[in-house]
Amino acid sequence: MTSAILAPNDCVAISSTECTNYEYSGPITNDRLDFVLHEKEEKPKPTFQWLGSLEHETHEKCPCCFSVFKQPISFKSAPNVLVFEINIKISKTLKFVQDDETVILDVRGLI
Repeated sequence: MTSAILAPNDCVAISSTECTNYEYSGPITNDRLDFVLHEKEEKPKPTFQWLGSLEHETHEKCPCCFSVFKQPISFKSAPNVLVFEINIKISKTLKFVQDDETVILDVRGLI
């Protein structure tokens, strides 16, 4: 229900495949990420690490060196609302990098 209520009207994130060993990047594309984030790992990470490590799994390989691609996800701009699906310890601030600048958001409350 929360996902339906907070579903964005427009694309809010982008992603691109990147080589883990070589300076190769695929084209930037709109991503399906929305404002509800689901943790997949058994051991939760601190919020800033989790947000900084959002990525899709991919089985594609680099055409230059045949290393496995990673596909990091970035928000187009800092969101006004984020919902975390698991029990995590939240910092009083969230940090995002936007246009090579750090944006710091104060956490106002938890639902």
